[in-house]
Amino acid sequence: QWTGAQGTLAVLGGLALFNVVLAWSLRWLLVRDRGVHLQPG
Repeated sequence: QWTGAQGTLAVLGGLALFNVVLAWSLRWLLVRDRGVHLQPG
């Protein structure tokens, strides 16, 4: 029972971490893309 709860917490933590990394990567790509477009030339 305890191992099951621990596994569930591990899965939830992994999903949360994955979502944070994904959102941060997308934001960084958007900012970088926008910066490239804003550069003259």
